[in-house]
Amino acid sequence: MKGTPDYYFSKAAAHYEAHAVVQKHTLATLLTLLEEAVSVEPQNGLDIGCGPGMSTLALSNVFPNTEFVGLDLSYKMIEMAN
Repeated sequence: MKGTPDYYFSKAAAHYEAHAVVQKHTLATLLTLLEEAVSVEPQNGLDIGCGPGMSTLALSNVFPNTEFVGLDLSYKMIEMAN
């Protein structure tokens, strides 16, 4: 529905990663902190607001044996993540 967050994020999904400069920087910082703080690899992980899957993929590279599920408000973002 026009005017909802889903509408706008779905509309921007195809170009989201190209403009996600702040998100990429934040993700790099988060991954560094997680690698230092987590001593046992988790079995499961939940990526809330996963967007097109950039963070989910990065997390799965750091924790290759963890099963991740990504959730997002936008169906187009989920389609891209899959």
